[in-house]
Amino acid sequence: MKNKFLVSKNFSNNDWNFVLDNSSDSNFSNTRDYYEFVTSFGYNPIVFCVYENNSPVAIINGFSFKGRFGIPFRLKLGDRFGPAVVIINSKKDDNSLKVFCKNFMLDIFKKNFFLYKFAYLPSEFAVESKFYCNVHIDLSKPHSIIMKNFKKSCRNAIAHSKRQCVNIISSSSENAVRELLSNSYFCKTDYNDLFENKFFYELFRKFAKKGGAEIWIAYKDDYVLSLAIIAKYKDKLSLCFLRSNSLGKKLKANNLLISEIAKKYACSNFSKFMIGGLGFDLHDELTGYGMFKKSFNPIIQKAPLIKSISKLEFLVRYYNFFFKKNFNKGLFFDSK
Repeated sequence: MKNKFLVSKNFSNNDWNFVLDNSSDSNFSNTRDYYEFVTSFGYNPIVFCVYENNSPVAIINGFSFKGRFGIPFRLKLGDRFGPAVVIINSKKDDNSLKVFCKNFMLDIFKKNFFLYKFAYLPSEFAVESKFYCNVHIDLSKPHSIIMKNFKKSCRNAIAHSKRQCVNIISSSSENAVRELLSNSYFCKTDYNDLFENKFFYELFRKFAKKGGAEIWIAYKDDYVLSLAIIAKYKDKLSLCFLRSNSLGKKLKANNLLISEIAKKYACSNFSKFMIGGLGFDLHDELTGYGMFKKSFNPIIQKAPLIKSISKLEFLVRYYNFFFKKNFNKGLFFDSK
C-alpha cells in the first residue's frame, strides 16, 4: 500500500504557518523566525513539512549542534518549549500520522549515527517510556487563586522580597532596557549577565520587535538583582532566561519576578506560563533550580522523549566512569 504521507524540506511559509496556526502544541521555538535566528548562531536547522493529499498536516523540526573545531556532536528535535512534531489539531488522533512522523525521526537518528540525539514529542505520543517533565502556571485563574496555589515556602519568599523593598519593572523596548541598565540609578549593579549572554539578548531583540518578548528586571535601590526574558506566542508565555546575582538570591527576587509576571497576565489572552522543566525523571531528588520551580506548585506535563546515545559518547562515558571514577555523572546520566 502506497504511503499516504509525503515529506518535503522545501515548503512555503504559508504551509509552515498553517500548521502552527492550527495546532495547540506550537510555540515560538517552532516558528520560522526562531529558526532563522538560531541559524545566525551557527546551528544547522532540520525542518520538514508532512503532507497528506497535498495539504500540510505536520511540521518536524530541530537542529544539529557543532562543538569544538566545528565537529557536529548533538542533534535535538524540538525543545522544552515546542515539540519536535507539531500536528494540526484535526489530525492529532491519526495514529498512522504519528507512526509515520516517529519513524521519520528515527530515520534521521540512523543517518546521524555518531551524534547524541533526542526528540521532545507532543503529549499524544504517550507510548514512549521516557519523559521530560515540563511545568507551567495556569494563567486562566485570577492572580489571588494562583498565589494561593503556590507552596507556602514560595509565598513566604515573595513576601520577604516585598518587605525588602524589591521593585519590578518590565519593557519590550530594547532602547528602554538599555537606558534602564545604563542609568546611574543602576550603575552599581554587580550583575549584567544578560548582555554577556548574547544568544538570549539577541533573542529578545528579534521577538520584541513584533511584540513577542519582554525583559523583566528586579532591583533594590541602585542594584539590579535579577533579569528575566519571556517570549509570547499565541496563548503561551515562555520563560527563556532567568538569572539573579548573589544579593538577588538572598532577597528572593526571582520568586517575586515570576509572581509579578503571573499577576500581569492572569485572566488574559494567555493560558499558560511555561517556566521550564524538572528534568527527565521526577523520582530524582530535585535541588536548586528544580526546587525553585516546583515551589510554584506548577502543572506538570510529561513530554514523551526519544533518546539515543552515540557509540562514541558511550565510550567516553565508559572511560569517565571506570577510569576517571566520575561516579557523580554515572554511566548513563541524562544531559539536560
